[in-house]
Amino acid sequence: MFNNQNDLYMLPSDNQEFERLQKQHYAFVLTAGGLTPCQDLVESILRPSDNGEPRSVLDLGCGSGIWAIEMAREYPNASIVALDLAPAPIDAENIPPNCRFEIDDINLGLSHYHGDSRFDVIHARCIGSGVSSAQLYTIYRVNHIQINNYANMVRDVETCLKPGGLVIFIDGDMRMYEEDCVTPVPVGQEDENGVEIGKGSWLHRIAREVRYAAIYKGSDVPGLEDCIDLGLFGHPLLEPSSIRAATMYTPIGSWPESSNDSEQQNLRYAGSLMRQDLMQVSRAWHPILKLYGIDQVTLNRWSERVDKELLECKFKMLMHWRATWGRRKLDDFDTQPTVAPSSHEVKEPSTSSGGPPHAYNFFRTFTTAQEASAFRELRTEKAKHLPLPLVVKMYEEAQNAV
Repeated sequence: MFNNQNDLYMLPSDNQEFERLQKQHYAFVLTAGGLTPCQDLVESILRPSDNGEPRSVLDLGCGSGIWAIEMAREYPNASIVALDLAPAPIDAENIPPNCRFEIDDINLGLSHYHGDSRFDVIHARCIGSGVSSAQLYTIYRVNHIQINNYANMVRDVETCLKPGGLVIFIDGDMRMYEEDCVTPVPVGQEDENGVEIGKGSWLHRIAREVRYAAIYKGSDVPGLEDCIDLGLFGHPLLEPSSIRAATMYTPIGSWPESSNDSEQQNLRYAGSLMRQDLMQVSRAWHPILKLYGIDQVTLNRWSERVDKELLECKFKMLMHWRATWGRRKLDDFDTQPTVAPSSHEVKEPSTSSGGPPHAYNFFRTFTTAQEASAFRELRTEKAKHLPLPLVVKMYEEAQNAV
């Protein structure tokens, strides 16, 4: 079933889904090296103050509640508030005393947190599909300016920060990438009889179909991609020097090899968790794809192919996470954003991260809007050859028939 509080959110709210979210959480933690991609900064903000002033954290879209609970245990001096559209399936005795859960819909606004209830840290991970779009995309080849509700939501969230408070936005990418982190894995294709053509990925096929189904259903997926990929640069409430955008990758499957035993162990464990996560979610996506005309027989066939390719590790695939963060200015009168250099050249990324030897460079940060934009453009250029999704073809045919 879809979430009964918001029909935009395209995944169920049941025990099986919460178990999947637990696996996704730990895969992300291994990828980011902590509960957030900027853990040292979070630590500096949430450490106990000299005057005993209480610290507070807001978790938007808390899902299973695991992030909020682990943050409450890590920072017992902080008060953690976790919001979601549905109740988290947690026994009361397992909830730390400094953590509370509330049911709320971010699309309704957060004005109740704009005053004295503001937060030191606000965390929003994988909430994008539940944020509505003010104007529905009607065709795949859209080429006009759109009211961007994800951007409006971001600014609403920033208003909930205390001066000096930190906001972190994280979401996944529906493209699957090769080891170079920029080239999309080929998409699975079949003929009109369901016979497989070529050697593309069926995980990538289903994920790509879901992206457009979510857009047609009213989620502001393009808005979240723009906001997070390009970063919070230029947002007047935030301190320019604090803003970062980041790109992170989790292997799908236990294929990575490294001369560093610890690195290899972490990557393989994260990859195994992500493989289990995606095998499960490929079926959780069936209901939204059925809404846009793909029949159950076809979806079952696709998910069976997903299982096979992931169990056999057919592709060395990467799951891409986009992230951005920044701190609210201490002086609210200082609202002029700094101007970054006018251009920045981005070369083909290296698989070596520099510094201590690592087999993979799966985590990189950008300090300017130009850096973030250039890396996004590089990925976009590599994806131009991807085929038109079946959902798009069927949706356009239905629109033309009206």
